[in-house]
Amino acid sequence: MRYLIPLDIEDALRVDVSTAASQGGFSFSIAAPPVPANLGASLPYVLVERLGGTRDEVVIDEHIVAVDVWDKDWADAHSVANDVLGVLSALPDTDGLAHDYLEVAVNVLPYDNPDPDHQDIPRVSFTAHVSTRAEER
Repeated sequence: MRYLIPLDIEDALRVDVSTAASQGGFSFSIAAPPVPANLGASLPYVLVERLGGTRDEVVIDEHIVAVDVWDKDWADAHSVANDVLGVLSALPDTDGLAHDYLEVAVNVLPYDNPDPDHQDIPRVSFTAHVSTRAEER
């Protein structure tokens, strides 16, 4: 029997956005949940989280992801979020990644999104659809 399992998109993006960022000379890393307790010591901090998605065509998964960026001030948080958006959007055309990305479509551009749990650290967020093949097991 063939089982089609959604890719662990949070972990895949953690690995591949970090790789692509390094290749492009960007200086940020990306993590999957949870947010660390010592967030202020880890700035800039980028988090990717799957919000859900759909299965299209038998083997294509459309992941909806949220990306949150915390940094020391609003301008820096926006700058890093814009960089992350650029790297994420380029994944389908980036060589040397651990996973294959078919398409990335940004749903909502970066916007101010104050974090009630870290009120003294600016957070900027955006959302995207990331298309991948399901994993066969």
